[in-house]
Amino acid sequence: MDQQQGSRGGRLAEALADVPDGCRLVLGVCAAVFAVTTLTGDVPVICPGSVVFDPWTYAYMLVVPSFVHLGALHILFNMMALLSVGVAIEKRFGTLCFVGIVMVFAVLGNAVYVLAYWAWAVVGGDATMLMSCAAGFSGVLFGMIVLESMLGNTSGSRSVFGLVAVPSWAYPWVSMVAIQLLMPGVSFVGHLSGAFIGLLYSCGVLNWLTLKRSWIRSFDASSVGQKICRRPSYVACPETSPLPPGAPEWFASAGLAVVSRLRAAGNHCRSLFRIRRAAPHWTTGVGHRLGGVHPAYELVGRADIEAGTAAKPPVHPPT
Repeated sequence: MDQQQGSRGGRLAEALADVPDGCRLVLGVCAAVFAVTTLTGDVPVICPGSVVFDPWTYAYMLVVPSFVHLGALHILFNMMALLSVGVAIEKRFGTLCFVGIVMVFAVLGNAVYVLAYWAWAVVGGDATMLMSCAAGFSGVLFGMIVLESMLGNTSGSRSVFGLVAVPSWAYPWVSMVAIQLLMPGVSFVGHLSGAFIGLLYSCGVLNWLTLKRSWIRSFDASSVGQKICRRPSYVACPETSPLPPGAPEWFASAGLAVVSRLRAAGNHCRSLFRIRRAAPHWTTGVGHRLGGVHPAYELVGRADIEAGTAAKPPVHPPT
């Protein structure tokens, strides 16, 4: 029995020996957060309505929910994916840059998630969209998958679950749709938000958020950095970034056009609607608490408000 346990421990140590420090850090953080949330029952998730209407109180939702998982299978699948795509990204960018990529993808991916549901609520007139809560590392993972696909051999092909071969550039998007069909309960908007940030990052649009090479050299030269750099699992950042020097011209022009149209649409929507609080707070209780207390909201037509005929339907927590 002791020999079997020793052999299992040896295989685990051998498997982790090839995992760089950045991926180990993410694995440790996700495991620790999962243990705490399982023991306490408090599961901090990202809820768009909370961030939109009280951003200072719920600013943590732009970071923490990315490392929260809602079940054993949830964290297992995400960490297995991390050991695949995350290790490849870290070996190409380096440990420090990998940690920076994780934080950028987490914060911006969650921000896009919030903005997407806010726009959906305003344009579609459905305020329940602001209560679409989610959690998990999969948004960051899809950003990494897009980054790996865009910087790799885009003319090649990759297999989706061993069933069908697709072009490398299409692999993240086909995988996203396939996962949604197989598991309809996952957050498609969350995955899409992460993939969108990965696309921007791979095109060089977010170069201003990458770690400067001068900062990395200063850290490596420090006493703490020298101790970390001597670790065999530490990956030094390359002298030149694998990213393109900046956004391509077509991407910049398309981005300006999209921003212009979004600004016009936003001005039009603001003239038609006004979002206001409909109830002070509500608390969910479906098996576990989804982040505690959250505001509930309704979308009211401005003309109805001014006329005093705005309907006030009862607000219920989502089931």
